[in-house]
Amino acid sequence: AVNHWQLFFYSECLRPEPDIQCVRNMPANGWNMALFGVASAYPHGTNQAQKIVEGQIVLMDCGCSVEGYQSDISRTFVFGEPTARQREVWDTVRRGQQIAFETAQIGATAGSVDDAVRAYYESLGWGPDYTVPGLSHRTGHGIGMDGHERVNFVHGEETPLAPGMCFSNEPGLYDFESFGVRLEDCIYMTENGRPGLANHRIVSMTRLGVWVNTQSSQHLNRIRSCSFECVATDG
Repeated sequence: AVNHWQLFFYSECLRPEPDIQCVRNMPANGWNMALFGVASAYPHGTNQAQKIVEGQIVLMDCGCSVEGYQSDISRTFVFGEPTARQREVWDTVRRGQQIAFETAQIGATAGSVDDAVRAYYESLGWGPDYTVPGLSHRTGHGIGMDGHERVNFVHGEETPLAPGMCFSNEPGLYDFESFGVRLEDCIYMTENGRPGLANHRIVSMTRLGVWVNTQSSQHLNRIRSCSFECVATDG
């Protein structure tokens, strides 16, 4: 999970005039994206400048390559204390991600993973289908030597899941009027029929926001002062 030092690290690197030491320390093959508030409802952000304020959602999407293989991970936080609604949506997405994990079994179609998550979201009033408020994108994409590979966790995908396949698992929820939440982990289809985790999942929002408020005022003020230019990208 991304901790407060990592949030500070990525915040500094994304500033219009980033701290030079931070840039030097960033992995040459790494990438990152930070979205605040309403911008988090757009999976790849907007072209509007962002400035973090108390109570906002902070959605981070990060990755790098290791020996030619790609990674992809997303985490969602709140800068400050989360509201009941923010907790509710976060918990719903966490359950959606678990449903995808449980449905991804050897022999099942890739599309059935997306269908299972979407059925759960629709039972709670989200959607339907790919409409917003709801899950506006596929539940996950293939990942390997390239960041986005076929096969995908998307409705209508009939390819059966087989050992060795690797996917992102990222069934976010988005509301263009307020915020979005995305939790993303990569899963690997194992020989025993159960998907294995390619990285660790975050499991609780219980203390979300507390870690920011307990940091030194110097670091807190530096994060508060960050102004971002996050531009929409394809992918």
